[in-house]
Amino acid sequence: MLIALYSLLPILLAFAGGLNLKKVVKNIRPSTFDIISTLSLYLLLLIMGATVGGIPDIKEQLVVAGFNALTIASGTSLATFIVLVAVDKLSGEKRPPRTAPDLRNSRSDILSILLPTLTQIITTAGGFILGFKGLMPDLDADLIISFLLYLLIFSVAVKLSYSNISMKRVLLNKANLRLTLITILSSFTGAALASLFIKVHLHEVLAVGSGFGWYTLSGTLFTKMGNPLLGTVAFLSDLFRGISALVLIPLISRFGYSNAAIGISGSTALDVTLPIIEKYCGAAYIPFALLMGGITTLAVPFAIPFFYYL
Repeated sequence: MLIALYSLLPILLAFAGGLNLKKVVKNIRPSTFDIISTLSLYLLLLIMGATVGGIPDIKEQLVVAGFNALTIASGTSLATFIVLVAVDKLSGEKRPPRTAPDLRNSRSDILSILLPTLTQIITTAGGFILGFKGLMPDLDADLIISFLLYLLIFSVAVKLSYSNISMKRVLLNKANLRLTLITILSSFTGAALASLFIKVHLHEVLAVGSGFGWYTLSGTLFTKMGNPLLGTVAFLSDLFRGISALVLIPLISRFGYSNAAIGISGSTALDVTLPIIEKYCGAAYIPFALLMGGITTLAVPFAIPFFYYL
């Protein structure tokens, strides 16, 4: 537990510092932190890929890592979907199916959203190849990863402080808060059930499930904590969850289960999948998407080390 607290403290300080920076420094340009967070992210992915590529016998272990990731992603997404559909049925809040937008426009929207994800995958794969071939310079990877991670969290917090999202107003909606808690608990339940089918400790599976789709951070956190292979599992698991959400949101929302469609997207509901949610689920569901995406995003850097060190 002390190790978990030790890992959480700098993350908490970085996040709190970013949220309060505008109170100390005037005339801050949030766009500057867009550039900083983007550069930090791609450097993190490159180094994480190189760290994984340098693991002995990694080729043999990647098959197992991929299977474990797919199992955890399927468990968390499926459990979240089933529970939220059941909640909608019990509460009678299922809404009429929405008419799907033009298919050609829908495809182009999803492709434009997937483009950054593809570049991030390519960056990670490039780092993996460099590490596998032994072409990376001999650097203190742990120190660099820690610095970039805290810088990324700091930058995200700064941008959040300048957003127009009123978390206080969103949190006043008790129904959305209840659905958010149900989403988180069902995700943990799905991860726990997934642990029955793979040879990974329960606390590690729960830690991976705590990524909630934020693959660009979850994999890095595990690498920083000294387990790059589990970082690969987390990266792939959250990547699978995020991509499946982009594909499934239009389909699920057609049947009137928009809450379930939003729930499976996890933390990506705050950014990547938000335009898709607005388009297919409707503006009425934006508050739930912001609340659920915001809370799960905030939870990731704290829940992962908490469960990992149990």
